Amino acid sequence: MSIPIGEIPRAVTRSVARVAVWHAEWQLRQFLKGLPHCERVQDRFLARILLANQDSDFGRQHGFARMHSYSDFTRAGPCGQIILPRRRQTGRVRLNFAGRQGCPHG
Repeated sequence: MSIPIGEIPRAVTRSVARVAVWHAEWQLRQFLKGLPHCERVQDRFLARILLANQDSDFGRQHGFARMHSYSDFTRAGPCGQIILPRRRQTGRVRLNFAGRQGCPHG
């Protein structure tokens, strides 16, 4: 059962709009707060990706377990794009990568 938009009480729509605005403002504040530290934030994000995928075929092939920095990652040459997430028996998503045109390592 759905209620036509015109029949939703104005107080409800205002409340929902306030929550949406608050959430958008919160996301913007978080983004702006992180800007001065963007390199560190990106390094942590890359570290999480490498850790989560070190046991994948691609991660083992490219030595994700031995990578501790962005320079390690670029030196190893696994630049590419994520093509399809793949689930293993554990239910966790493992990332598959494909070479990207223009990548020095294929």
